[in-house]
Amino acid sequence: MVGRGATTIGLLAGLGWLLLLQAQTSFAASPFRLPERPVRVTVYPLKPSAFVEDGRLQGMSIEVWQQIEQLLEIKTRFSTVRLVDDSFAAVQSGQSDADISLVPLASDLEVKFDFSTPVLSSGLQVLVPARPSYRPFRRLLAALLSRDFLELTAASALAVLLPAHLVWWVERRKPTDFLGDRSYLTGIGKTIWWAFGTLATQADEMPKTAVGRIVALFWMFIGVLYVGFYTATITNVLSEQQARDDIAAAADLPGRLVGVIAGSPAAAYLQTKQIRTIEYARLELACEGMLAGQVDAVVADALALRYYANFAGKGKVQTVGEIFERRDLGYLLQNNSPYRKPVSWALLKLKENGTYRQIHQKWLGDLP
Repeated sequence: MVGRGATTIGLLAGLGWLLLLQAQTSFAASPFRLPERPVRVTVYPLKPSAFVEDGRLQGMSIEVWQQIEQLLEIKTRFSTVRLVDDSFAAVQSGQSDADISLVPLASDLEVKFDFSTPVLSSGLQVLVPARPSYRPFRRLLAALLSRDFLELTAASALAVLLPAHLVWWVERRKPTDFLGDRSYLTGIGKTIWWAFGTLATQADEMPKTAVGRIVALFWMFIGVLYVGFYTATITNVLSEQQARDDIAAAADLPGRLVGVIAGSPAAAYLQTKQIRTIEYARLELACEGMLAGQVDAVVADALALRYYANFAGKGKVQTVGEIFERRDLGYLLQNNSPYRKPVSWALLKLKENGTYRQIHQKWLGDLP
């Protein structure tokens, strides 16, 4: 009887330990009771944090969240937004439980939202067109191929046709040695050459008739004005090129036109500095606008700019200056969100077990 009782007690004790171990394991995996419905998560596409490629969401923030899903044993319903402001609106209105686009942790936002523990640390940086080693030649070539210069050259070519034909018509009516030949092709070729030479104040021969000389005198006056205007145009284009090449840091931005993402921290920061900006819906559009000459530089999140410069914009753009306005980045959550503590707990777990380091290394390189 005693032996049978001891065996029973032993079995019950063993069963108790198993139940306790299972409870501890379950608690360690996810010590939170969360809503059973899928978590509604919005994303503003911005590489390398989150973006759509080959029909699916990818990026560092997406992979981190997928690991959080496993730890918290939850499911997610993703949706993308077109503008940064749309992310804030969706979370604040309750249409979304969280936004994982990595929002800077700011005191003014903490009044309206909750944040997870920091996911990354970043800041703002300046992006400019790539600068070849031989800048003077590039500036001159850019000036000669600029729209203003080409339009002025085309207008000049059309303008010389009027005095050239007028002088040809006058000179051929009273044969002189100016034309040398009364035929149209030979004569008009001579007067066009004369008109271009006079426009550049380098004509070596003048019409012989009185009317022809009056036309020549008027055209010489036009030539003096033209040379001044031509020189001013080239100088202006070269000055614009010089201004772009002189941007080496955020301190060089005052007085320049800067591209930003609409609703982004960069847009808010530059507004406080009274720097003129043009807002774009996406970073790619801002960079394309800069390369097209719409803006002198682009300011955005440093990680996003460096990723763009190393991939889509490689050889065309480059980052300059140090990172400024450094801030921690985290996930945006509803105020008093039931997901704040669970998500922060999961992030800490991922950093402890090395999973976060592996994801960071894949997308951004080694941790600093």
